[in-house]
Amino acid sequence: MAKSKAGKFLKIAALIIICLLLAALITVMLYQYLPAHPVNNGAGQFELKQFSSSDELSDVLGEYRNYYATTLDLDGVLSMYKGATSEYDSAPESTGNNTSAPSHSETNVQVEGVDEDDVIKTDGHYIYYLNNSGINILSAKDGATQKLSTIATNAGGMYLYGDILAVVGTEYDSNYAPKTTIAVYDVTDRAAPRLIRAVAMEGTTLTTRMNDGKIYYILSADSDTLPKAGDGNSFEEMPASNAYYFKGVPYNYFTTLGYVDLNCSDGSMDAYKSYLGAGNTFYMSTNYLYITATDYSARYYTNGFRTYADYSVTGQTRILKFSLDSLEPVAHANADGTVRDRYSLDEYEGNFRIATTVGSEGSAVFVFDENLNPLGEVRGIAPGEQIYSARFNGDIANIVTFLQVDPLFKVNLSDPKNITVSDGLKKDGVSYYLHYIEGTELLIGLGYDTYMGATKGIEVVLFDNSGADAVIINAYVIGTDSAYSESLYEPKGILYSKESDFFGFPATVYDHDNYSGLQKYYLFGFSTGKLQLRATLSHSPYMDSRYQYIGGEDLNIPQYDINRAVQIGDYIYAASPRLVTAHDINDAFNITSITEI
Repeated sequence: MAKSKAGKFLKIAALIIICLLLAALITVMLYQYLPAHPVNNGAGQFELKQFSSSDELSDVLGEYRNYYATTLDLDGVLSMYKGATSEYDSAPESTGNNTSAPSHSETNVQVEGVDEDDVIKTDGHYIYYLNNSGINILSAKDGATQKLSTIATNAGGMYLYGDILAVVGTEYDSNYAPKTTIAVYDVTDRAAPRLIRAVAMEGTTLTTRMNDGKIYYILSADSDTLPKAGDGNSFEEMPASNAYYFKGVPYNYFTTLGYVDLNCSDGSMDAYKSYLGAGNTFYMSTNYLYITATDYSARYYTNGFRTYADYSVTGQTRILKFSLDSLEPVAHANADGTVRDRYSLDEYEGNFRIATTVGSEGSAVFVFDENLNPLGEVRGIAPGEQIYSARFNGDIANIVTFLQVDPLFKVNLSDPKNITVSDGLKKDGVSYYLHYIEGTELLIGLGYDTYMGATKGIEVVLFDNSGADAVIINAYVIGTDSAYSESLYEPKGILYSKESDFFGFPATVYDHDNYSGLQKYYLFGFSTGKLQLRATLSHSPYMDSRYQYIGGEDLNIPQYDINRAVQIGDYIYAASPRLVTAHDINDAFNITSITEI
């Protein structure tokens, strides 16, 4: 009897083991061989959803994280702006540009009419320059400057709108969480700037723009909670009704879009909205904001048992088009490949154009209509190479790719359904930035001279862009292999004026013999049809004995590196963190004043 029970038990145990093994085998077979489909099927993709609560945010984030898992305190904000002579007050009634000001330069921007923040601004009467101590306001008239006041701030940039100065900065709370702040000043009395109001938004500043007196900001914030927003009275989590996500687009950070209306003194016209994801490369026209992001979600597949990545799948660029009025998306599209920077994006006559690098296939240019429906494309430009710079000018785009030499291609976009590409001008060197001289067929390239892929110095090139392919007119090389210029990566440091015949930028040349860098501001002219060096400006005693370093400071410290220059009338004003100098254009750029700041 005992043997019979034992035998029955063994049979049951064996059956259970067989079933378990069979289930395990089936699970393994399903895990490995069940057909997979993309995690992001496209079903519901880009469907905009509004958050109803913080709880829904947690649910959405949990869902998105599973896709990939298997494979302000206002006192602190205002402490940045100690230079204000009063607390909140009303804005000056008159805003806008002063039409009686002398002719003066503007910030070198990508889109005419859309301003960009910078560390220097001028209205033709005054210069506003940001250094380590804050924003220095100087009068500037007929080559003479005088420091009037300083707004103590650690801001990153500013905007000038008539008698309004708006300062964009970042502050960190006790948990090192970043807050972007915009402080608005009345500078009617330049000797006593007056704080009007301050705005604070949780997140890191990605970029800002100004159009029609509205400062548009784009921030990136952690998504564990809804981002916080504040004004002069509070800093609290934004309402869920201001936050959105795109169903089927798994991202775990917020992109906050908003604007501060400088035409409104009480902030009642300000607006902001946050989107889970969105992107990190931006282009803004006078009516729309385009945000792009590299989208690798198509690499991820699932069969219900496992999720894995297929790295042979080429990334795409996701494009979102937002209305500047509503801050809401009005269209979306995808383009194969990845973008280099914002100069790879452009809007022209309602159409959106984008240049991308599509892996080893080379580069491509895509054209979309106003609803981001595809109109045309061209692919396979310079296989094996990637885009180093791009610029659009009406029906023409110029693209620089690079591997060993620098092909400059001319892309004709006049017929989006029949885009043509030139053979490409091949030369040693690579241009990181392209600048069209309006009203001409001339194009300036700023980059590096190279040989077999190695850099040999900063190169400025003047191209004739009138033919089937661009032709080099002449070039100028600065320094050797270790030469560097911020303007290669941030073109706002470029001083440009066709009327005054200027293309200027700062550059540092390394002196190998003295183991030091020598920094100058280079001014080139192009009006003769050739590139020519008109002047080099420096704040170093090595270059001009009239300069004296302050307080016995070291001769090589970067405090005397000129990083910006502006033009007012017949004078160039060059600014370093320690000095502002004026130079007479009509007198061989001789110095007319030196002002310590």
